[in-house]
Amino acid sequence: MYESLLDCLKRELKEETGLEIESILDPIDQVETVAKDGFKVECMRPFAVYQTIDGPLDSMGVYFRCKAKGSLLEKGDETDMIRWLKLEKLQTLVEQDEFSGVDKAGVEFYLNEYKRKKAHYSFTESTKVE
Repeated sequence: MYESLLDCLKRELKEETGLEIESILDPIDQVETVAKDGFKVECMRPFAVYQTIDGPLDSMGVYFRCKAKGSLLEKGDETDMIRWLKLEKLQTLVEQDEFSGVDKAGVEFYLNEYKRKKAHYSFTESTKVE
């Protein structure tokens, strides 16, 4: 009946892509508690979270950045066109509005975070004192 977020992540990744998780790339700072009323709850820090705020579907989702292994499926349970993309192609697909609403938001968030970290790293490297 109950499934942890990480167990769900592993299951969904396998069902939709055929891949298995080797590691989660961002620190998740996971905490599990058991309260006296019997609730067992986990809390962690994902890469990103989305919530639809308007549109045809009420949806909330969680994103994790992972290192994965295995072979990609041609078609998953609810996924098609499964493939690896270079960041430039991913940006082009966003600009061409080729993603669903929730997927577009997650991909844009990922690309923005990548650009932010790359700019920070470039700035840090260029300001080092030797």
